[in-house]
Amino acid sequence: LDDRAGIGRALTHLSQIYLASGDLVAAISCCQEAASIFEDLGDQNALAIAHNNWGIVLFERGAHEDGLVHARLAAAGFEAVENRPGLAKALGSQAEAYRHLERWNEAIARYHQAIAIDEETGHEVHAARTRMNLGILLHEQGLHEEALALHVEVEPLFRHLGDRPHLARIYNNMGIFLAALGRPDEFQAAFDSAVALHLEAEDRPRAANALTNCAECLMDQGRLSEASNYLNRARVLLDALRSPPDYLLQEWRQQSRRLEEILTGQPAA
Repeated sequence: LDDRAGIGRALTHLSQIYLASGDLVAAISCCQEAASIFEDLGDQNALAIAHNNWGIVLFERGAHEDGLVHARLAAAGFEAVENRPGLAKALGSQAEAYRHLERWNEAIARYHQAIAIDEETGHEVHAARTRMNLGILLHEQGLHEEALALHVEVEPLFRHLGDRPHLARIYNNMGIFLAALGRPDEFQAAFDSAVALHLEAEDRPRAANALTNCAECLMDQGRLSEASNYLNRARVLLDALRSPPDYLLQEWRQQSRRLEEILTGQPAA
């Protein structure tokens, strides 16, 4: 049909499918091509969506400075066309970048701006997702009870919607918070729920991440045999990915080295 706008929209959606399947190279290529199409067409809203998706993929690669550039471009585009829900998404993306860069005040400000816009425009689900991310920041600041409370608050909404990907993220995060609070039986059950939901949604990268997270917490408890089992399961999932995210491989290697050092009593090679 020679429908350039249609091609761009398809590429924008396809980028997120590649992201979920762990093919980050293909995801970035789709975002780049879509952005080029929409820039040529002068479609600021569609271009902003492409930039926001591009930023999300870069975050998955651990490139938060680069991702922040695209999140800012997305916010400017959405603001120019007065797309308030889109602006809230872009602000939430900026907050994620700032959180990983440990620019706490900027992150908190963006999270609250995004939540306020979503509540104002009636986007309850988007506001709940942003509250989850704010909870992660609170955990990183040592406020584990507050982080857990935010996740417990939004869990019923995602369960009602049948949103397995976000339910899985909630349980993974709750596992981390519960471990920090010294509740071992509960944290393992939460991680197991996260893994099962991620696999049901065919999101192997995040399933591997949840397994690695659980292994780390099990090592903290001295449960080395169980930790080894979780790391082995994570490795199987990572090996099945075409281009596993670098940060996931690094986390897996770090926890595997840690386990080896504990078992042998000496630094891993």
